[in-house]
Amino acid sequence: MSSVVLVLVGVAVAAAAFFMTRGKGEVAAPAPAASAAPAAAKKLHWLTQQSGDGEQVVWHLGQRRVTAGRGPTNFVQITDPRASRKQCQFAPDGDDVVVTDMSSANGIFVNGTVVRRKTLVDGDVIKLADQEFTYHREGDFEGNAGLGRKDAGKNTLRTTKVHRDLGKAAKADMMLEAMDGDVEKAAAAMEVSVEEFNELIA
Repeated sequence: MSSVVLVLVGVAVAAAAFFMTRGKGEVAAPAPAASAAPAAAKKLHWLTQQSGDGEQVVWHLGQRRVTAGRGPTNFVQITDPRASRKQCQFAPDGDDVVVTDMSSANGIFVNGTVVRRKTLVDGDVIKLADQEFTYHREGDFEGNAGLGRKDAGKNTLRTTKVHRDLGKAAKADMMLEAMDGDVEKAAAAMEVSVEEFNELIA
């Protein structure tokens, strides 16, 4: 065998040994783990209440600006006759919800403390007249009582005068909401005294 052939064979053997040694030192990278499907986002801002028969009643506030009170036009209707027709307002404030007293006769309480305005925190208990509601920042509750049928309050519609007063009261409610609960501004806009305005929204 010629020396040229011997050299070529030696080079081939050395190259094969080099690549075999290199291959043994390399470790295959692990395959990327399959990413878990993202969890469905929960809806924000709820009120819940335990009814007399133990059932849970739910209101989804979401990003709505809504009111609570005795009148049937409220998103949250309160059946206690001591409640004002417009007791309070729930309004979005960025990612939060703020509850504001709308100059109600009995005030509003959050966790047992009377408040005029408060940014709600998950778990807060809001008391309006004799009814309590729990605020939940997020959840997957079923139903929305705010979109259901309301009690029209038949006993309040007895005379023509009452009908006329209800029209004025509805206008006063809208004006109070437009003025963000400021009674003096709302009364001035309707050109009535603060005392007369308070009688309309009581």
